[in-house]
Amino acid sequence: MKDDIHMYIHKQRSIQEKQMCLNASKESFYKSEEQTLEAVGRL
Repeated sequence: MKDDIHMYIHKQRSIQEKQMCLNASKESFYKSEEQTLEAVGRL
């Protein structure tokens, strides 16, 4: 039983980490997109 709980917690943790990585890459994508739009606006 303890092992099941441990496995569940481990799975949840790895899912959270994956989501955080996805969010971080999305954020950097949007930031670079904003910078591109700003650069285009300056031209």
